Amino acid sequence: MGTAPVPSDTPRDPTPTPPCLESAFTEAGRRFVLTGTRCDNGQLIVKLTVTSERGDLQGELRGAVTADDLAPLARLLDAASRTHPAAVPPPRQGGGWAPAVSARLSARFRQEPDFTLLAAEFGCSRGAIYEELTRQGLIRSPGSGRTTPASRPLSEAMRQRRQIHRNTHTR
Repeated sequence: MGTAPVPSDTPRDPTPTPPCLESAFTEAGRRFVLTGTRCDNGQLIVKLTVTSERGDLQGELRGAVTADDLAPLARLLDAASRTHPAAVPPPRQGGGWAPAVSARLSARFRQEPDFTLLAAEFGCSRGAIYEELTRQGLIRSPGSGRTTPASRPLSEAMRQRRQIHRNTHTR
């Protein structure tokens, strides 16, 4: 017959599990899990995951913070939860650009030259953004800087042909 091992004979895990904190809740069909694990160097590894009802990962945030960072981080998360996203302006219905809006567009174009983003921000089409920036002189329309090539003098043979047929080889 076999003997059962004495509890002192069982091998122990040499590394203790680091202190860990986990908090979770579900809202609007999404599961939010915040995990904090203390490291040997005193930092706290923070991981925030957002999953769907089916368990599909929709978002993840991970980073290391110190104990001094926890209070400001909590205030930041609290403030972010109270902040409502900026309302999208209604689409513009033509009628030109007000001087203040035109000035704001030129300033934003210098920061973010993406017509699609600017169109969404100003509630108009990319074409309207393009036309207004062209009017302001911030961009040039294609071909606006081109000049026609200088005409070459006609050769003697061409002059003789044109005397017979006026529209021969005209430019």
